[in-house]
Amino acid sequence: MSEESSAESESETLEEIASEEHDDSKSSGGESIKKGITRYEHPLSEEDIEVVIEGLDFDPVEYLEEDLKALEKETGKTRKEILYAPDFKEVGVYVKSIELRDGRLYCHMAPVSSYRIQAIRKGFVKQQHPIAALNGVVITADNKIVLGVRNAQYFNNMLSVVPAGHFKLESGRYNCLEESFYAELGEELGLGKNDLCSVKLIGHEHFTTPEDSVQFTYAARTELTFEEVQQRYEHAPHRDEHSRLQYLDMQDLDRLQELKPHMTPSTLGSLELVKTAMEYCTSCPNYQTIDYRVRV
Repeated sequence: MSEESSAESESETLEEIASEEHDDSKSSGGESIKKGITRYEHPLSEEDIEVVIEGLDFDPVEYLEEDLKALEKETGKTRKEILYAPDFKEVGVYVKSIELRDGRLYCHMAPVSSYRIQAIRKGFVKQQHPIAALNGVVITADNKIVLGVRNAQYFNNMLSVVPAGHFKLESGRYNCLEESFYAELGEELGLGKNDLCSVKLIGHEHFTTPEDSVQFTYAARTELTFEEVQQRYEHAPHRDEHSRLQYLDMQDLDRLQELKPHMTPSTLGSLELVKTAMEYCTSCPNYQTIDYRVRV
């Protein structure tokens, strides 16, 4: 499920949200994680990432039900009052710490229910740590970045990278960042692992407004053209999260500030990461016409 985090008034503009100064008092446990954008010196593959998640021995259905009962006790509210999206039933993760050391990424995480996330957004309980989320910047064979026009309660009609969503834990088992990325890729674009020829984790951004969250960004290349990606998207299970797909030409990455009012805050950050990480990214094997650098 791709939900841009928001607990602010719907009347607040995207530009106000994106430009707002980070307030340390709102960090709620994320003080040890550097705020703003962190670009990794070298793009990371799955083997370069080590994730430790606390308390994985649980059944997701039982975990959700038990946490909802706990929330009713904590808040004195009914289920109907706590949940604004009852069908949002997932176990996500908090990010307790992130460390880059010797070319590797070390993440310490803990489970958090989607019910608790909803209670946090409604202001019923305090957030303990930043919530982990993912953005995927998919670059096609004809050098176009895949974007979607959001069809959602928050940031509706804004441009967003596709896929995007929360880090999810399934069946109480370890689910690495890359596995969550592939799950979102299939749900929102109808693409699979075999459709990509290069996938790298290139950085993350720590937001403290409108919600304390850490957005990890993957850059991925496919040998499919944008038109072919559109055809796959028509059959994606969660295609309704976006009203339609659009694209940004690679050479237009230097226009991000101009496009800022039309993009979600995390999309802007992810595209900034791609723009600054171009020299390190690899193109598809045997596809020599791709120039991964931004043309000036």
